[in-house]
Amino acid sequence: MAKKFSLSRALGVKKPSLKRTLGTTKAKRTIAQVTGIPTTAQGRKEKFSLKRTMAKPESTKKAGCLGAALCLVAVTISVITLALYCIF
Repeated sequence: MAKKFSLSRALGVKKPSLKRTLGTTKAKRTIAQVTGIPTTAQGRKEKFSLKRTMAKPESTKKAGCLGAALCLVAVTISVITLALYCIF
């Protein structure tokens, strides 16, 4: 079945759109590019399911995150110190 003739389509004129006017789509695209996280549910599902299937075997994974563990310990100690300082 052929599409109906549309003068706006023939002239290449786009219909006014609230999303286009407010810049919602462009903002979502920029956020997705900067963070690397897709903004659509389907995109997130595909990206994270690919990461799960492409995960390295246990034998080739590098062990440890010493930096992250040390930061966690430092933050915990500082919170406890601050709490004790406020109490006494």
